[in-house]
Amino acid sequence: NFSITCVNILFGAESSTVQNSILTKSQASTPVLGMTVVPMASLENNDFSLMVKWDLPQYPNGIITTYEVEIEQDGTRKSVENTTDFKFTFDELIPYQNYTVTVTPFSQLKGFSYSITERT
Repeated sequence: NFSITCVNILFGAESSTVQNSILTKSQASTPVLGMTVVPMASLENNDFSLMVKWDLPQYPNGIITTYEVEIEQDGTRKSVENTTDFKFTFDELIPYQNYTVTVTPFSQLKGFSYSITERT
């Protein structure tokens, strides 16, 4: 949403002013940048985790209100969380398994997702 103001100046004096507001269509955000998934393990209590970090999309196309962070194992959705942070940790995962983590930015529209598969 933006406005345009046009001023007609004739011989150094303002003769007329026209102002108009224009509302543009929203577009979906591009995927997040710099996404990494880091496996972590605590051998004391046999806890396996994946820590996900990412950066703001190159073209958010609006204000990002939340990020949906999803984890799947063997094509089965295990958890979906919403956050406003640029990182999230999934705890209590099964060791030596492949997990696919997907981050999707949301503004007025659902943005494009980015996924990484990592092993615990």
